[in-house]
Amino acid sequence: GEGEGEGEGEGEGEGEGEGEGEGEGELEMILQTLLEEFQDLDIDFSEGLSFSEAQNAFPELALSVFESLDIDGSGSLELFEIDGTLEDIEFVIVEPSRDVTLFEDELGETANGSGNHIFVGATNTGLLRRSIVAFDVASEVPDGAVILEVLLTMTMSRTGDTTAHDVVLERAAMDWGEGASDAGEPGGSGTSAAVDDATWVHTFFDGEFWSTPGGDREGGIRAATEVTSNGIYMWTDGAMAEDVQMWLDDPDRNFGWFVLGDEATLGAANRFDSREHATA
Repeated sequence: GEGEGEGEGEGEGEGEGEGEGEGEGELEMILQTLLEEFQDLDIDFSEGLSFSEAQNAFPELALSVFESLDIDGSGSLELFEIDGTLEDIEFVIVEPSRDVTLFEDELGETANGSGNHIFVGATNTGLLRRSIVAFDVASEVPDGAVILEVLLTMTMSRTGDTTAHDVVLERAAMDWGEGASDAGEPGGSGTSAAVDDATWVHTFFDGEFWSTPGGDREGGIRAATEVTSNGIYMWTDGAMAEDVQMWLDDPDRNFGWFVLGDEATLGAANRFDSREHATA
């Protein structure tokens, strides 16, 4: 996965130019294309247009821009604002620092910490899968910046049910680890947990534990996106910006987001590409 972000305020000049390169160029292409598309539709930019507003107004157009530019959306976290010119846009691309799947297992002995995929939802047998993704915001965003907006993108590469359902984000409430376990392909059953893996029972295998099996969460749903078939999906909400701002200001509270799928429908599990995936 990867992430992108934008901020204003103190540290604004310090951050300018940091992280420039291929990822930033890709985002500029995306924004430029969006601006041109929206201007062709006679959108009034006099009061600005945020990406979430654009996505809500023209969701198919916003997604088609990503696809037409061949952007891999695995775990992308973006914070930015569109107000008519690229000169007014500042952003940071943040790669995920860790991502894991919690496999329902009362002994907490199953994991896939370094595998190519993460999983959410209920399997055909009703066993649950929950993922967690985290971004080291403080190492990428200038200290004192004000977070304006956040966009997370992930690539879904396999699904057991193409019936539309929500995949939601909730803030993780405890620290957790990513060990060396790797279940290979397709990976949905997991493998034996390795040292420091997060599991259904453990925050760090095999000596530290969640307060509640399946992981501790707080703050309620931070964002939701409806998924169907394989492809790139995006999450954006003001609550996500609040979380990223908190993680920037207080990195010790940054434990990332749980990614939760349909846990009520048998066979509705979804697979997303992890940060270890070759194209992520």
